[in-house]
Amino acid sequence: MEWAALLVLLFCSDVVEVVPAAERPSKHLLFLVDTSGSMEGDKFASACQAVVDIAAQPVDAMEIAILAFDDEVARWPGLPASGGPPPRFQATVPPRALPRAPARRVPPGWAALPSREAVRHASAWLARRPPEGGTRIIPALRAALAEPRKELTVVLVSDGQFYQERGEAILAALEEAQRAREAKGLGRALLLVFAVGEPAALLEDLGRLGRGGTYRRARAEDAADEGAPPQTAPSKPKRRSSSRPGTPGGAPPPAGPFRSAPPAPAPR
Repeated sequence: MEWAALLVLLFCSDVVEVVPAAERPSKHLLFLVDTSGSMEGDKFASACQAVVDIAAQPVDAMEIAILAFDDEVARWPGLPASGGPPPRFQATVPPRALPRAPARRVPPGWAALPSREAVRHASAWLARRPPEGGTRIIPALRAALAEPRKELTVVLVSDGQFYQERGEAILAALEEAQRAREAKGLGRALLLVFAVGEPAALLEDLGRLGRGGTYRRARAEDAADEGAPPQTAPSKPKRRSSSRPGTPGGAPPPAGPFRSAPPAPAPR
């Protein structure tokens, strides 16, 4: 499957590009999931589903890890030896067939895909972490970018309600962590932001500085703004101008990571 198309399936919905991506994501995907109290309800369900959806896609050579954060940072233990589906599959995703892949070893805290077992483990682990507590994004960003892997893509899934830390301090911490990666020879990580709800200005800044872009789910009013009827099926994402003052909105965006997946051929 085309990697760009996979990222559309990541959120299983029409996706709006709020800040365009400057670089292409890698296949070492580390989810940074906000589990603070402000994510309670539909927000947390959407965040969890995003992780499970991408883990269930039939993409070879992809590897995932998950960090959850509120006041503290917790790590999914992963499946260091994974890649082949087990005999039984119980998860929160539709029980469709996944291609079998030979088991391969990955670093601790990671899982190789495709893997039914990884989907089941990731889903169950997130379900045991109900949203609660405050939100401290700086320790979470530091933990994510300290991951000792090259070609790392961090996917931040959050509502952006970071009231315990100043925006300037958060952006400075991101840049400091990136420089630390460069000093270790790991190279800069790509930070891709998926906003749960309306993107806060800080989430736009993080997606811009992280070069992975900022995205959110489309809403009915987005189609109404375009003068078109609301869409109910995935389609090519629409560009939205940044809410930050002084951001150009008329120029065409560079090619971002989100594109619609091609339709599957009809069965004969």
